[in-house]
Amino acid sequence: MISNFILHSGMTQIVPLCFRIGVEKKMDSDTFIPKDIGELYEKLKTENLQGKLSKEGECLIWKLPNNIMLKISIYDIQSKRGTSFREGYIDTYYLKNGKEQNLTHWNPQEDEIWQDLMDINSGQIIWVRKKSIFGERIIIMDQKEYKAIDHKEKGKYTILVKKLSVEEAKRHIYDSLTEYTGWKFLKSQQCLKKTVKDMVFEIQFFSSKNNCSYESVEINCDFNIWCRKFDKCCNVKSIIGCYSFRPENGYWYDISDEEKLEKVLTELKEKTKEYVLSITDKFEEDDEAALEFLANPQIQEIYHIKHFGNLEKLYNEETG
Repeated sequence: MISNFILHSGMTQIVPLCFRIGVEKKMDSDTFIPKDIGELYEKLKTENLQGKLSKEGECLIWKLPNNIMLKISIYDIQSKRGTSFREGYIDTYYLKNGKEQNLTHWNPQEDEIWQDLMDINSGQIIWVRKKSIFGERIIIMDQKEYKAIDHKEKGKYTILVKKLSVEEAKRHIYDSLTEYTGWKFLKSQQCLKKTVKDMVFEIQFFSSKNNCSYESVEINCDFNIWCRKFDKCCNVKSIIGCYSFRPENGYWYDISDEEKLEKVLTELKEKTKEYVLSITDKFEEDDEAALEFLANPQIQEIYHIKHFGNLEKLYNEETG
């Protein structure tokens, strides 16, 4: 069981100390009690674990999505009275720039190991940064204890955010924008698509080749307007205009953790409303008004409009 106010003497200057606060023991008759590290490893693999789990000899390495790493061992202990029992050893580290900063450790009894690990996986146990006049420290807390902190006092705390897998981060973006626009997502083409008569509107997503789950996830996207009368697919012949979604400083949007992802998603929705839905709505409501909108020199510059003369001619012929 994780108990209160256990300190580890091996703190670094960057992370001077680490408390464990308010985590209560919760046991029942069905609690899994591992007989050795191998059995614990096999049992953990059946769970939907956050992060990455691996086994190195008689030690489990569990890298959590918030840059916390656990090293888990189980030992057979011989008491002075000659009785034997098993005891766990859970050592915690903070991963910063690829380096391990030792935080703290605890020794759960054999019937407490599983519950401690499940509390960590479920988010009941969280890691937070706390600022003080002595610097910054990382604290392990119970979620209920954190929520009970006074609002003003809570300003001193920052939860270590969850890092995301590449698939998890991208899927959240796709699903959220699909719901926001009402458009169809084409998985094979990695794009959102809407068709209005002969006009096709697409938001095409791109991923950085350097993406790595739980470390770095970056995307950007382009909005393309093209006409099926000019060609059957989106290419230089059929594209009427385009708009690129890019962050203010840089080429890629960083969506590697939950906090960054939500900020990016907010920006993408705002730009989608301003630069995408504003055009598609016009084509759905009034073709002539939509053409007048695209004829505006400022709009043509924003969307890099080309083939406008051909598009205007096409619409004039159809309305004859």
